[in-house]
Amino acid sequence: DLIDNLIADQRVREAEDYLDAFCRLPAHKPEIALVYRAYIALAKYDEKTADAIMEEGKVRFGANGDFLFELAQYYARKCAYDQAAEAYEIAYANETHRPRFCDALEGIAMIREIEGNYRAAAAAWERVLQNLHEEWGMTDEVAVKEAEKERNRLLRKAQ
Repeated sequence: DLIDNLIADQRVREAEDYLDAFCRLPAHKPEIALVYRAYIALAKYDEKTADAIMEEGKVRFGANGDFLFELAQYYARKCAYDQAAEAYEIAYANETHRPRFCDALEGIAMIREIEGNYRAAAAAWERVLQNLHEEWGMTDEVAVKEAEKERNRLLRKAQ
């Protein structure tokens, strides 16, 4: 993603220009544009403004699954892990498409592993497996094997 790369390179003025162009497109998603505005503010070392933008997003897009997932990503980027895990939970619960994607559950697993809570991380992978089995009808696919491998690895670390 061009805007992500510009932000990562601290080329915030260009990121703002491309974001403005993105916002003029008929199919742009306002909730995603708002999140990018917050990331640009963070790149300018203006965490207060970034947080205010995301708070505005919670008011405007608090029931939108895409925004809720991005909110969780925002908190995770800031190492606000409890807030991130809570936002991932809400995003997963509010996902309207079926079958649901597992990204939010995987985010929870990563956060819990970073925190050293291996049992909770393994439990999140167990939820991924449940999703893959019940919602996607998967039994022996690569995604299932990978989720089992992660769950088992974390259970070993928890001992």
